Amino acid sequence: MKKAMKFIQLWAVVLLALHLRAVKNAGAQSLWGLKATLQRSGCQYWTLNPEHSLPALEEFSVCVNVQRSINNSAWTAFTYLHPDQSRVELGLGGRGGKLYIWLFGMYRTVPGTLTVGQWWSICITWSCSTMQLQFFINGSNAVVMDVQPEGSTCGLTAGGSLTLGAAHYFTGGKMEVESGTNLQGNITLFRVWRKIRSPELQSAHSCTDGDALRWHGRVWNTHTCPAEKDDTLTCDWSQYEVQVRLFILQSSRNINSYEAREITHYWLRCILPPYIYLDRVLVSPVPSSAGSQRKTGDDKGNLRNVPEDRWFDALAHLNVNPSDDVGKVQDLVYERLSSEFHTDEYHLFPLKELLHIYSIDGDEIPKSTSKPINSTPKPTDTNTKPSITTILATDSFFKVSVNVTIEESDVDPADTIQTWLYGTLSAKGISVLNFHLISPQTRTVRLKKRSNEVKEGLFITEESHSCVFQMLVPKCSDVEETQRQIHDLLEQPYSNGSMRLDADPENIFISHIEPGLCPRLTQQTRQGRYVWPWTPAQCTAWQRCEADKDCLAFRQCLLSAETSQAAWVSPELQCCPTVVATISDLEQIEVTSDTAEDVLQMIVDIMKEHDSLDKCDLQTVLNKLQEVLNITTVTRDLAEVIVSIVSNILNSKSDLQPFTNDILNITDTVGAEMSDFIGESVSVVAPALALSVVSVDPENTNNLTFGVTSVNDGPYPTIYINKDPYEGTVAFVSLPPALHASFPPKNSTNPRVQFQFYGVPALFKDGKSGQTLNTYVVSASVINAAEPVENLKEPVIVTLHHLDTQITGKEVHCVYWDFNKNSGCGGWSARGCWKHNVTPEYTTCMCDHLTHFGVLLDVSRTPIDEENEKILTVITYVGCGLSSFFLGVTVLTYSLLDKLRRDYPSQILLNLSIALLGLNLVFLTNSWFSAFAIYGLCVAVATAQHYFLLASFSWMFLEAVNMYFALVKVFNVYVPSYILKFCIVGWGLPLVICCLVLVVKQEAYAVVPFTEQDTLEDFEMFCWIQDDVVFFVSVVGFIGLVLLCNFSIFLVVLLQMKKMRVNQPAGTHRSLLKDLRGVASFTLLLGLTWAVAFFTWGPAKVPLFYLFSILNSLQGSFIFIFHCLMKENVRKQWRIHLCFGRFKIQDQSDWSHTATVVAKPKRSGFPKFPTVASFRSSKSNSTQSSSLSSDSSQRQVSIRRPNLDVMYQQSLVLPRIHLTPSAPASADADADLPEGFEVHSWIPEERSSSIYYN
Repeated sequence: MKKAMKFIQLWAVVLLALHLRAVKNAGAQSLWGLKATLQRSGCQYWTLNPEHSLPALEEFSVCVNVQRSINNSAWTAFTYLHPDQSRVELGLGGRGGKLYIWLFGMYRTVPGTLTVGQWWSICITWSCSTMQLQFFINGSNAVVMDVQPEGSTCGLTAGGSLTLGAAHYFTGGKMEVESGTNLQGNITLFRVWRKIRSPELQSAHSCTDGDALRWHGRVWNTHTCPAEKDDTLTCDWSQYEVQVRLFILQSSRNINSYEAREITHYWLRCILPPYIYLDRVLVSPVPSSAGSQRKTGDDKGNLRNVPEDRWFDALAHLNVNPSDDVGKVQDLVYERLSSEFHTDEYHLFPLKELLHIYSIDGDEIPKSTSKPINSTPKPTDTNTKPSITTILATDSFFKVSVNVTIEESDVDPADTIQTWLYGTLSAKGISVLNFHLISPQTRTVRLKKRSNEVKEGLFITEESHSCVFQMLVPKCSDVEETQRQIHDLLEQPYSNGSMRLDADPENIFISHIEPGLCPRLTQQTRQGRYVWPWTPAQCTAWQRCEADKDCLAFRQCLLSAETSQAAWVSPELQCCPTVVATISDLEQIEVTSDTAEDVLQMIVDIMKEHDSLDKCDLQTVLNKLQEVLNITTVTRDLAEVIVSIVSNILNSKSDLQPFTNDILNITDTVGAEMSDFIGESVSVVAPALALSVVSVDPENTNNLTFGVTSVNDGPYPTIYINKDPYEGTVAFVSLPPALHASFPPKNSTNPRVQFQFYGVPALFKDGKSGQTLNTYVVSASVINAAEPVENLKEPVIVTLHHLDTQITGKEVHCVYWDFNKNSGCGGWSARGCWKHNVTPEYTTCMCDHLTHFGVLLDVSRTPIDEENEKILTVITYVGCGLSSFFLGVTVLTYSLLDKLRRDYPSQILLNLSIALLGLNLVFLTNSWFSAFAIYGLCVAVATAQHYFLLASFSWMFLEAVNMYFALVKVFNVYVPSYILKFCIVGWGLPLVICCLVLVVKQEAYAVVPFTEQDTLEDFEMFCWIQDDVVFFVSVVGFIGLVLLCNFSIFLVVLLQMKKMRVNQPAGTHRSLLKDLRGVASFTLLLGLTWAVAFFTWGPAKVPLFYLFSILNSLQGSFIFIFHCLMKENVRKQWRIHLCFGRFKIQDQSDWSHTATVVAKPKRSGFPKFPTVASFRSSKSNSTQSSSLSSDSSQRQVSIRRPNLDVMYQQSLVLPRIHLTPSAPASADADADLPEGFEVHSWIPEERSSSIYYN
């Protein structure tokens, strides 16, 4: 008999194996990661397989992903027809650029459109209880519509026909597809649920399958449109459900359901990979009524003789950790579970066609209930066939508060109570979590006998302790019963021989808590990017390391003591190799709202490994900080991390100068975007940086103040708001009431003001040598100001403590940080700021705008004290006034008296005088024009000042050029249109330079401080060049080049005169005084006195400033003295035209305007020639432009030596001459010279020759 039984069993195994191998892989095809491509000819739609249909649903959610490929005017995503084919129960499509929803035979238009080429996730929900239709696109843009179905029916009717990609109808019982309205595109993930899914659930659980209709190959008939793989359609998920029918055969006897569950659990644990965890397994025998279904053999009934009591239906819930793509997990699990499993005791055969794997919502896992479900004790009779033998139990959490009394006071109460709890509860499998002891209360009581009689005179000390803790009860099936059992365990007395512990039953409180799940979280770490799935409390999530797939990272989800909710703790990544090792690796990291804080933490960790950052690394860090600010909301915690990072950057040894503006912009954004603070102010402090945001009530606030105490007293500066400054303050700002005008328009929130303090002066470097920042920097700004905060009627008062208190004899400047200076790199500017008070320790500044304030100390040059500065100012203005007057006289003299300007030197002198007159007049009126505070007027004045300054030096240069031609070249120098070309250079070149500045950088002209006075009353503004680059290129560079050329020509002329003086004949020497007078005239005329400005530093600064101010402010006066007052011909012309009576003389001839030099004629054997001939010939175009019109005969002269007296009066104008070796000599050549002329021999002998002239 036993042999017959074994033969039958063996035969059953063989038949089952043959059957399982013959079954097609019907259940294997997962459509996750696949799409229905409905855009080919003959491929237009999918339908449901005949064995699948939608059930009747009074409440449902339908979700589908649609991608349109062609922008056709009419298209249909899906339609579900009523079973009687009378109406469209549910549908989605588009007509004329609008979206349409069909529901219960009616269609409705919803806003929105589906752009071609993009995937769109669309969800529709309906509930008969609310009579509301909801429509969602990509989890948002919800549209809610009230719908009243026609008739008495509500909800979808079961058994209808469903098509994807096209509308359909029936003709003669045959389905037809509506032409012209089919979808040209792709469809995927069409799923239906039996309940309404909220937008949050749709977004968080977008990878779960439907429970009424699933996205699976066995559900859909693809017709001629097979599913196509799309690598972009990946969806990671962790919760799965497995349904499978099993045949379990044991050789010795039949097995019951309890044993079948243990076998199934063991089989799954052995087959599945280690990162797939079993949450629970349910096993039940296949009912006899399902015999036709469980014997899923061929038509010939090959499994007819398989014993019925060996078929079981198994349901298992899996947790994939780390989560993975749904389609990938389904294929893997199907492959693992579709194989037979054999041991020595039993054989397990899964039925492939009934093996299904679905992604499910976390809340689909059965929860604990107050009573067991289908609870059946473990059977002892093997013939008993229970329907299910597993008690549905889940882990449950409880919060307990208990008051205990300890009679012995010498013990540690915390250790004692925990020992009691672990000894009492751990034996029952209960875990104690998050124990917290509350401070004890001590009391003295009388000792009682066992009969409860009090013993007289015997007292003991008792300590009462309250403690709170949580506990984990595994496999809790009845919450109320579990609470009662815990209460009974805790109220039992406890004693270990040396002490006694009692819990007051009335003070034992037990509550059931639902901690939920730790949320799905994307985390970016230095070891890679990890996605932690939804995880229950007190469980661990595992992930493969990004850099080494063989290593695992894990993160615990623990029960929080404060909130009693599941919360993540920091991940354990020690086993994972580092992916982001350097700051340069951060460039590959994408910053998202989920990973923003992680990126910041990586920056903090990496910067701990570096003392300094190079420019590339520093730029990378600042870029990442800016990305974080652009993509996420700035909370206080986030602001603290960013401020800490910036502080670390400031304290590093990095070169901060190129990034000052970037750092300031980041800190400004942090303060401006911080939104989650409660109260009047919030402050974020780091070692090198402090930031405060103050909410201002305009109606109740007058002055607003901000102060910072010393950073040397501790690791962090201390901030105080709206308090008077006290000892130790290093920065203090007081804002005036006039600031209210700049507040943004009033809304629901008060305006806010931001203050910043920077404790590292090295951040603020503008490249200027000789000046150093002698204070910390403080800033103030109005967040979202209605207009720029500038030109305030009441000044902002800023008091800053000196870093170097040894400022005696050094100059102090109140400045602010101008973001636009130095080509956008930023720099210090004094515009709108002035000194109010200076002491050895503090400087108080006043400014008419809000920005970053500081105090600069001039360490390169000895400063000018106030008294000398006032004297120099008076000298400058008086000198310029006198020069303007005398230059005006000079210009009128040479303009009105035509005979004085017939030679080229006089014309050059006239142009130089006009340029200097314009320079002085604009300088004197500049401050008056700037007081109007009109920007256009100020630019015009600054441009005029710039132009006349350049024109003055241009004509000084031309004076030097003319002198070079006259004294060095002397002969055969022919320049056509001589004066015209000089005018083009002298007036045109400055004009070109000023126009270029206006075109390229007009803002270079602005109002700048003219004096550095301490009080507002003494403060003057001046329209001038504020841009350093423009100033040094177009002013300093230009003037330096002119002075260099003029000085070179001056040296050449001096050397030439020295050579001539050495070679001149005996008896012709002139006085030294006349030579010195000529040198002085040249020096002033060529502007060489301006070179003194380049030497005004060091101890000689003050004397040189006096010398510079006197010489250059009186330059116009000196020109008048040397070239008008001391010139005989000018005096004669004045007497001719301006005098009366005996002082008036008559105009004798054209010779009256020539240079007059009082000296006796000297005879020589050489020909003589007049040294200065100011006669102008209409035929002459040479640089020596005079000829003797009164004497047309040829004359032979000898020129012996230079007459410096003539040179400084007339700058040596020579006639055009021709070398004629054959010309005869005449000893009486000078006899025909007009009255008032003297002949000097200034040409050396080796250059003397016989010459004649026209």
